[in-house]
This record gives sequence, C-alpha cells and structure tokens, in this order.
Amino acid sequence: MTTVQSSRASEWPATPIQRWITAQDQAVPQSGYWVLPFTWTVDGQVDWPAFTRAFEAICDRYPVLLAATRRRADGWVQEVQPFADVPMQLRDATGLAGKERDQFLLARYEEYCRTPFNLAEQPPIRVLVIQLDSEFLVFGAYHQTVCDIESMAIFIAEFTSLYESFTLGRQPDLPPVTMDFATYAASVVPSSRQREVDNIAFWRERLRDQRLEYPLPVDYPDGVRNPVGPTAYVKIGAQATALAVHAIATENRCSEYAVLLSVFAFVLAKRSGQPSIVLSCPISRRRSPDLFGVFGPLTDMTWLRVDVRDTLRETIQPTFHAILESLSRPCPIDLLTGEAPDGESGLPAGPNIQSQFFPPERVANPDWVTSSVKVKDVMPVYLLTGPLHSPFWLDLTIAGERKQPDTDFSLVYRCDLFHPDTVRALAAEIEQCVLDYPTQARSS
Repeated sequence: MTTVQSSRASEWPATPIQRWITAQDQAVPQSGYWVLPFTWTVDGQVDWPAFTRAFEAICDRYPVLLAATRRRADGWVQEVQPFADVPMQLRDATGLAGKERDQFLLARYEEYCRTPFNLAEQPPIRVLVIQLDSEFLVFGAYHQTVCDIESMAIFIAEFTSLYESFTLGRQPDLPPVTMDFATYAASVVPSSRQREVDNIAFWRERLRDQRLEYPLPVDYPDGVRNPVGPTAYVKIGAQATALAVHAIATENRCSEYAVLLSVFAFVLAKRSGQPSIVLSCPISRRRSPDLFGVFGPLTDMTWLRVDVRDTLRETIQPTFHAILESLSRPCPIDLLTGEAPDGESGLPAGPNIQSQFFPPERVANPDWVTSSVKVKDVMPVYLLTGPLHSPFWLDLTIAGERKQPDTDFSLVYRCDLFHPDTVRALAAEIEQCVLDYPTQARSS
C-alpha cells in the first residue's frame, strides 16, 4: 500500500462552521482566536528536503489544508491555494544558548504560532523549522477553517510517518484517505440549512428567559468593552480529583465530562443564585465510523442549558441528558451570527462561558513516537495561548476522559476580566465540590 495523494478537488462549498468561523475572524481579525498552533521537537539534524516533501505530501492527501474560504455572489466556497504559497522556512539556531536562545525561540513562536492569518493573501497553514545543536523544533499553525484538534492528531501522526519514510528513502505506507473533505462538504451543505431552520424553534424555547451572560461579577469591568483579550489558565485539582471524577461517573453511569460539567454549573449557580446556567460547547461530528478519519473542521457549536438541582448528585443525570439532547440538536450557526434564516433569531450572540472536551487518544497519542523520528514533546496549544474571541470569557477545558493521572481539567480565562486569584478560588471550589461528593451521597 503506497497511497499518499487523495483526489484533488480545486474548490467545494464551505460548510456552516467554516462560514461562521470566517465571518467571526473577519469581524475581529486581530484576535488570533482561530489560530490553532502546533509545536513538536525531534532529535537530530533535520533533513530539509525530506521535511518539505513530507509537508507537500500531507497537503496532497488533505487539500483542505490549502483551502481559503471565499464569499461569492452564489454563496460561500473554499478554494485550494498553491502549495508553493505556503510560508515554510528553515532557521539555523545552532550555537545559541541561554537568554539569547530563549528570546529567539519566543519571538519565532509568536511569529509562527500566534500571529493571525490573513486568508485573503496566504494559505491557512504555515510552518517553521528551527535547527538547534542536537534537535530541531517545528513551530506552525493552521487556521480553524481547515483543521480542528482531532485533525491535528491525524496530521502529526501521518506527517511523522511520511518524514521517516522519506529520510530512509522508502515509499510511504499510509492507508487510503477514508473520505476527502470536499466529498464531506458536498454531502453536508445541502441539508445543513434545513437542519438549522428545524432547530431554531427548539432553541428559542429552550433558552427563553435565560441569562446568557457570565453569571458572576468580573474583576475588571473595563475589559468587557474589549472584543478580545489575553488569556491564561488554572488547573483544577490533580490525580485525586481525576480519580474522584471517574468514580462519580462510574456510579452515575455517565461520562466524566458530564460530571465535571455538572460541578462547573453547580458552583456557578450556587454562587450566582441562578437556577440554570447556559454554556456554548463545540462538538465533533465524528460520531459515526464513516466520518472518524475525515480531515478538516468537523465541529459544530451547540448550546447547553444545565438546570441545577439542590445537590450535585441530583444535578448530574439531568446534565447528562441535556448533553445528549444538545448533541442531537447542534445550535444553528446563524443564531451565533445574529442572522437566522427567517431574518429574526430573537437570541443574542451566545453565552460568555463555554466548555469543551478533548479525547486523550487524539491529543497525546504515543504512536506518534517512531523508531527513527523521536518526537519528544507534542504540545497541542489550543485555547490556552489566546487571545480568546468574545463572547467567551471563561472556558472549562477537559483533556482526557480516563482513569489516568494526566487527565487534565483547566479553567481558561480572560486576563483583562479576571484576577488570577478569582479563577484559582473558583477552581478550588470546583475541586472541593468533587472531593465532597461521597459525603453528599451518604447524607442524601
């Protein structure tokens, strides 16, 4: 098996999430929110011809990596850009050490991993290789109109295999592409508009009279006027918290995501006195075998209304059912842009808090490490490098849903709105609520 290249469609209709991301990016182009960075480290000296050949091969397999979203008179489309236009650069940093090296790497990281894309003038992907004394670093980024966190895992795994093959002079041995994104887009776009129309009435009723703003006071009110702002994150607990969340999920026969989301809403509701908390959640469409390997932004936005009960134990099952309900009814993208198909959404742009879950096997896959290309550190830096696009002020991020010490729960927050101590106190309260759950269960 020697398949590398997939079918090369030159353009296809943009999906609803691509249209929405593009519109948001154009509204606040300086935010950088839609930049999805990647970094990794490889031992030894880089084989630059093999590296560029592998990079071109991965773009041949997944042409969506080169596709820019354009708006025409007849609708939104994606147009594939020439590979030659991709910003690719090799920099020699051998001999640099100490503060000089740190400053150089930080500047290059900001340039390649944080700078917003100008999709009108360049492809939605870029990469920089920095050769150090005994290893080389790969800095780069995709725009989220062409790649999501699950596709990043596919990219790094397959790129590693391609690079190894080319450095050894072998023909790559990769499986055929399961479904090209152009095929997926052509199949989903015709039904997407009707699905959005069908869901509008449901969400109008579900969110009637609900407050969509962050339910607690912010520390720096002046920051509310800013459409974007710098971000940081605070970890929630450690291994003991992860194991407790796993035990609660087992007892309630639900996901660990449902447990932690229940705790998050429970703490916010008790602090604010609100009976319900509304969050926005990105969700993956990869919930069927035929879509699992599709490369591209297969993500929708959905709303989640959590009705908080008197105890955490009573809140978990309704939250779990609300998650399942939201998965079956993704939020119409037009509601988030304020333009419903009937011209009147009746809803604001969206809540100021969100949650998301990254499956561990697609975020930190040990199979990325190969015998001759030793990837020492794969660092998916998603929302943690900010700045975040308004209206997301506070984000509950879960990387991992398994009984492992490295299951990671974090609160990502806008630094221009919250003091670190405020978020640390909220994280500590969430952790304590989890650890106190057995006591609540015994007393109920």
